[in-house]
Amino acid sequence: VRAGFLGAFPGDGFAHPIVELAARQLERALPAVFGPHPLGLFWLFKYTDEAPSGIGLHVDGAAVNVNVWLSPDDCCLEGGGLEVFAHVPPAHGASLAAHNREFASAEEECALEAKLSAGPVESVPYRCNRACIFKSDRYHRSEPFVFRAGYAHHRVNLTLLFGDREGAKAHGPAAGRAAVPPARALDGREAPAAGSEASP
Repeated sequence: VRAGFLGAFPGDGFAHPIVELAARQLERALPAVFGPHPLGLFWLFKYTDEAPSGIGLHVDGAAVNVNVWLSPDDCCLEGGGLEVFAHVPPAHGASLAAHNREFASAEEECALEAKLSAGPVESVPYRCNRACIFKSDRYHRSEPFVFRAGYAHHRVNLTLLFGDREGAKAHGPAAGRAAVPPARALDGREAPAAGSEASP
């Protein structure tokens, strides 16, 4: 339990075989994106009325990030998607923890938002069973949302992290290009053909 949402991780017992199956299918369908990057960490977040803005600005320490929204479309009244910024923190220097943390103040977060908004940003609208695939160390955040009242209708998000940030650099530019912008929205009814080389 965290401020405004419930989380389930493998260490909590969240290890349903459908997650492993989904990861293997992604790897087969998009080998240029996932090939050198095995599934690492994954989790489920279910938000409450205390967190109408979802997760704030942050980066993840993986190579490829997959976010899947699971609440039915009729539960989402407004917002609920994802904003993915083009800016990527330097590979060296500040630790990842410096870019994935609670901000010390609203002013600090606003200053970073202003810096990031000066460059390109992609907004991926909410849709049930839509997967948003992008390079994990791009800054991203939830789009503020309004969902129907009642716990059963709240926003549920599944996140899968593949590979690691340093491993992606080590594989060189050819591997890195596979997860570079634009972010890709992949709906459940629009799965790519096996062997596709499309980038997210």
